[in-house]
Amino acid sequence: MKIGILTYHCVPNFGAQLQTLSTIGFIKKMGHTPVLLNWYPKDLEDLYRRHVSKKQIDCHLSFAKNNFPLTQLCRNENQLVKQIEDYNLDMILTGSDALFKYVPYSQRNRHFSIRRFRFVNNYVSSEDITQNPFFCNYYSQLHKKIPVVAFSVSSQNCPYYLMNDEERCLMKAHLSNFQSITVRDSWTKNMVESILGTANIKITPDPVFSFNANNYLKVLSKQEITEKYNLPQHYVLITFSQGQVSSDYIQNICSILKRHQITPVAFPEPEGLIDFGLTNVIQLPLSPIDWYSLIIHSNGYIGTRMHPIIVCLHNAIPFYSFDGNGIKDHLGGTFNQKSSKVYDILLQAGFDKNTYALKSDSQLPSAHEVTHSLLDFDKAKCFSFAKKMQDMYVDEMTALLKFIN
Repeated sequence: MKIGILTYHCVPNFGAQLQTLSTIGFIKKMGHTPVLLNWYPKDLEDLYRRHVSKKQIDCHLSFAKNNFPLTQLCRNENQLVKQIEDYNLDMILTGSDALFKYVPYSQRNRHFSIRRFRFVNNYVSSEDITQNPFFCNYYSQLHKKIPVVAFSVSSQNCPYYLMNDEERCLMKAHLSNFQSITVRDSWTKNMVESILGTANIKITPDPVFSFNANNYLKVLSKQEITEKYNLPQHYVLITFSQGQVSSDYIQNICSILKRHQITPVAFPEPEGLIDFGLTNVIQLPLSPIDWYSLIIHSNGYIGTRMHPIIVCLHNAIPFYSFDGNGIKDHLGGTFNQKSSKVYDILLQAGFDKNTYALKSDSQLPSAHEVTHSLLDFDKAKCFSFAKKMQDMYVDEMTALLKFIN
C-alpha cells in the first residue's frame, strides 16, 4: 500500500525532519510504501528565509531531497490534490509536529509597531488558518475518498477558547474528514475535543520517541562525532536564542560544569548561534543527523525547544529545559504553562522539575539547580519512560494501518 505523509518535512527545523524520517522509516518497516507529499507554501518558505541563513536552509532542503521519497513541490491546494491522485495513494497520514497551529480571528488584530512607527497587522501565514491541508480541508476535492488520519499533532499554544462560532464550525467541518485523530499533548486534546464535541482523543508519542528503531540513516558514533567537531569526551550542549538569558548566567553554569570536568559547548538553533563567549562552539550549517548525534553522545543538554528534550528522553540524556511555550491568560494576564507541549511531556515522564518557563516572568533557576539536574539525572526512570513511549508509538501507529486493510 502507498501511504502519503503530510507534515513539516523540509522547514529549517532539526526536530521536524527527524520526526519525518522516523515516520517514513516506520512505514517502510511495516511493508508499505511511504510517499512524502512535498507541501511547502511560498509564504511559509519566505517566513523562514527572513530568520534563517541561506546555508542552513539549503542544508535542510538538501537533506529532504536526498533522504525523503518526495512528490513534486506543492505550493497550493490544487497541486497537493493532484499529487495525491497522481500517486494513487491508499491513505494519508498527517503528522506529526505543530500541524494544528491556528490563529483565531480575534488575535489577527492590528497593533502599533514602534520599529515601523505605524499600525501593522499581526502576521498570519498559510499554516495559521483553517484553509490549510493539515486540517484536511482538501478532502472534498479528492475523487477517490481514501482514509486520512492525524497522528500526534500539536496546536502550538493555540488559544482555541478565543475562536468564534464561525471559526469553530468551519474547523469542525474540516476535522471531521479525519478517520482518526491523535494528539501530542493535553492542550491539543482539549482543543480538538472542544471543537468536535467528543471526549475520546488520545495522546500519542512524537515519532522521535521511536527514532532509533525507525531510522534508516547512519548516526555517527561517539568517536566519530567528537573527532568531526573537535570535542572532548565529556561535554554539555547549551542552546539559547538572543536575549533569553544573560551571558553572566551562562558563565555561572559553565563554571560549575568545568569543576566537574565537563566542557560546555555552544549549540546552535537553525536561526543562528549565541556562543556566550564559549571556547567550544558548533557552527552552522548543521545536518539533522549530526545534530542528533551530538545530543545523544553528550553528557547533557541545557536549552530551549521541544525536540532536543525528546531526543534526550528517548536516549536517557540528562537535560534542563528552558521552555519557551505557555501562554498568558486572556482575562488577567496570568501565565498558563499547561498549554506547553514540553511541560506536558515532562509531566508525563516525571521530569517536570527539569524545566523553567521562560514566559512566566518568575525567577530563573540557580546555576546550581540547572547543573545538578544534569549531574543527578535519574537515567533508569528515563529509560523506563522511553520504552513506554516506544511501545505506545508502535501500538498506535500499527492500529492506524487498519484503515487501509
